[in-house]
Amino acid sequence: MLKLGGSILTKDIPNFFGDLKYYITQDEVILVHGGSYIVNDVAERMGVMPKFIVSPTGFRSRYTDEEMIEIYQMTVAGKVNKDLVAKLQSHGINALGLSGMDCALIKAKRKMRVKSVEEEDIRIVKNNYTGRIRRINPKVLRNLLSMGYIPVIAPIALGEEFEPLNIDGDRLAASVAGAVEADRLVIFTDVPGVLADNRLVRWIEEEKIDEAIRSVKAGMKRKLHGAKEALNLGVRKVIICSIFKQKPLTSALKHEDCTVISK
Repeated sequence: MLKLGGSILTKDIPNFFGDLKYYITQDEVILVHGGSYIVNDVAERMGVMPKFIVSPTGFRSRYTDEEMIEIYQMTVAGKVNKDLVAKLQSHGINALGLSGMDCALIKAKRKMRVKSVEEEDIRIVKNNYTGRIRRINPKVLRNLLSMGYIPVIAPIALGEEFEPLNIDGDRLAASVAGAVEADRLVIFTDVPGVLADNRLVRWIEEEKIDEAIRSVKAGMKRKLHGAKEALNLGVRKVIICSIFKQKPLTSALKHEDCTVISK
C-alpha cells in the first residue's frame, strides 16, 4: 500500500516509477495520492483563494465550500489522477485511476460542522464538504488487482446524499490499507521522514505516536495520525520516507533513512 503526497506530484520522480515497475512483479500494489498543491494552483488561476481551518488539536485542513469542492473534484479526480496514471502507463505499469465515488469505493459522512481556531477563539464552520470515512469496499480493489491492474485512488469520497466529499489522503491510505489487510503502508513525501530538532527519527513505537503528533508541524501531524489509524486497523508497519532516492521503494522497505512506525 503506497501513498504519494501532493507536494511530490508537482516534481519529476522517474526513479520511483522504475523502482515500482520492478516491485509489482513481486507483490500487489494499491496507490493513493494527494493533490492539495495542485488544487491551490488551479483554484487561484480560477480566481478562488483557498481557505484553511485549524482544529483545536492543531490539524490544518482545507475549507471546502460548494465552489471549492467542484474545483477539488475536477482537479484531484481529473488532472492529478489522470496525469499520474499516464506517467505510470508510460513506465509500463498497468495503472487504473479512480476516485472513492467510483463503484461507491469509499463512503463517508459529511462533517456538517467543524471547529476552527481563529485568533484564539473557537468558531463553528458550516457549509463544509469534507467527510469522515465510514466504509471502504475492498472487493472492488481485489477484483482490479486480480485482473492485473494497479488501482490509483484520488482522495474523494461518496457522501450519504451522494455528494462528493474531500477526504484526507493519508487517512484514506490508512483506511484502504486496513480494508485490504495490507501488511505495510509506505507514505512517500519530500522529506526524509519525521524530524526532531532537524534529526531523523528512525523508529516510533505505537505507544509513542501521540507524543510525536504533538511535536511535529501540520503536514506531518496528518501523516502520523494516518499511521496511528493504520496500525489500529491491523497494518503491521507504516514507513514515512522521501521519494527522492535512487530506489525509493526498495530503500523504504529496507528501512533506509526513513521513519518506521510499528506496534
